[in-house]
Amino acid sequence: MTMPSWRNLLARLPQNAFVRSAALVASGSVVGQAIMVAVAPVLSRLYQPADFGAFAVFASTVGILAIIASLRYEIAIPLPPNEREAWALARLALAAAAVVSGLLLISVWVWGPHYMAVFGISSDQTILIYLIPIGIVLTSLYQISNYLIIRQGRHELLAKGKILQGGTAATLQTGLGYTPLGPAGLAIGMMLGRFAASIYALASLNKTSGKSVGLMVVARRYIRFPKLALPSGAINALSVEMPLLLGSYLYGTDTAGFYALAQRVVVTPLSMIGKSIAQVYMSALGERVRERDPAAILLFTGVARRLFLLGAVPFLLLGLLAPSLFGIAFGERWYASGILVRILAPAFLAQFVVVPLSQTLNFISRQDYQLAWDIARFAGVAGSFALAYWLGLNYIFAFAAFSILLTLAYAVLYLVMLTALRRAVSAWQTSEGGGSNADIES
Repeated sequence: MTMPSWRNLLARLPQNAFVRSAALVASGSVVGQAIMVAVAPVLSRLYQPADFGAFAVFASTVGILAIIASLRYEIAIPLPPNEREAWALARLALAAAAVVSGLLLISVWVWGPHYMAVFGISSDQTILIYLIPIGIVLTSLYQISNYLIIRQGRHELLAKGKILQGGTAATLQTGLGYTPLGPAGLAIGMMLGRFAASIYALASLNKTSGKSVGLMVVARRYIRFPKLALPSGAINALSVEMPLLLGSYLYGTDTAGFYALAQRVVVTPLSMIGKSIAQVYMSALGERVRERDPAAILLFTGVARRLFLLGAVPFLLLGLLAPSLFGIAFGERWYASGILVRILAPAFLAQFVVVPLSQTLNFISRQDYQLAWDIARFAGVAGSFALAYWLGLNYIFAFAAFSILLTLAYAVLYLVMLTALRRAVSAWQTSEGGGSNADIES
């Protein structure tokens, strides 16, 4: 591309609705995550690697169970033709999460001790068990409020909510670090940060009027989501969290702590930018799907290219400098976290590019493709760690095998999504004869 064409592109960016929305949401993510990164050197001295490991196991467990508990009805919120139906889906997802969390809380005395023993969490951290059901409800509420925001296109609420979430979590986690709570302090800070962002969003959203839609009506109408998106989402979440869980199970909570700090400092800030773009992408994609607009392909490929350009240089630099940077910033005992960042940099970049696009298959009703890929990735991740452990290799080699597997898996998912979207657009054109132009250039 010539220099004038680059200048023309830059001049048009502020006029592009998608870019403006993505930049707005990403700015909130950057500020929110900057707060979290800023306090990380303090937290790394207030908490031990084992504390980070125990908290990471808690957070992973909550993340997985929150997806299962809500039955995935929340991801259908952008699709209904009217607001009453969308809010009914939100109530349905929250009610399901509350029921599951209540059952877990009642039965905690049965599964709690085994949970702690499997992942090597010390017996003096029993409070973590009782926080899991609470964390599931608050995480589900946070996810539901985000999908409501996406539906209404209120991107400024996403930006402000992310700042509120990051600031609340960082403040509480730092303050509670001076108490004997240990990893429970990290857990409480995370939960209340999400709760604050959820309440702010729900108080600011446009409410519906008139007769509400029955929960059973929307449950039946969108039954495809719990039938296909639920197992796919659960396997997806388990695959994402498996490296941390297996690291703790096979190599101890210190290893989980090293990986957790790497995630907190490197992956989470950049992935939050990706998620911000994903939330705008889902809003735009939902509109195009409802209108059966062929420009959905240009939207997909344009977002993918911009994410790659945005992430390539930061991840390259981290791959080169991470060990030294972690040793200086967080203390020598965290040098191993930098080694993990170096090993996982290619996989993190692939994740950064592809994950924001990952709802594409759900939006075009190809949950079966997503489920097949999730099962394959789950088997691959488990196999990579199992093989390394069986061969007697240390956690460095285990995470190296995982990095190779994950990079290849995301490349395959990108091709599957693009192929499925092209087929869907071809079917739209055959039945309706085309659509409108996109806001985003390819």
